[in-house]
Amino acid sequence: MALHKSLHTQVSVQNYHLAIDMSVGVAMYPKYDKDIRKLLKNADAAMYQSKKDKEDSIVYDESLNRDSLNRLELISGVNIH
Repeated sequence: MALHKSLHTQVSVQNYHLAIDMSVGVAMYPKYDKDIRKLLKNADAAMYQSKKDKEDSIVYDESLNRDSLNRLELISGVNIH
């Protein structure tokens, strides 16, 4: 990804060395939703997964929502399904 390469860099500011990086989440239209709010929510879930996995980018799929629900059930002790 050209965008990622341009933002994955190090800069120096007043003797401080800073690493600049980004994480990208992608949700395909209309495959995973046609509603813009849901599409953005799905892309957001993919972005957080990319951060968690220390990957540059993740493409959304339904397993991300299932994994989130499973984690929520474990934390709360409540069966959501």
